[in-house]
Amino acid sequence: MKKLKIGFTYDAKADYKLLPGDSPDKYAEFDSEETLSQIENALKSSGHNVERIGNAPALLQKIAAGKRWDLVFNLAEGVKGRNRESQVPAILELFGIAYSGSDALTMGATLDKAVAKIMVSHAGV
Repeated sequence: MKKLKIGFTYDAKADYKLLPGDSPDKYAEFDSEETLSQIENALKSSGHNVERIGNAPALLQKIAAGKRWDLVFNLAEGVKGRNRESQVPAILELFGIAYSGSDALTMGATLDKAVAKIMVSHAGV
């Protein structure tokens, strides 16, 4: 099996601070360092090189600096906007970088409950 250069995108709880008035669970979906380390180690145990990228802004900075990967393992949740979970997949699609998980359209549609209901209803489910 080919040894891959894998980028790892995520939103870590430690990277964000709650502001006054924020809901205590604002960043509840974000990952702990323990979880991130376990995933990174699992990827490395398969013989791949893993580079932690971080969130969408960090991904953009690395791409602008010329970094590329064979595959990006995407766990990023995003922070801003109703399409926040679509941001990393959209960036990766734009630059032709393969990634794990659903595409930008699917992420955006399923994050919006009303849109998801319309799609499911239209499909006869």
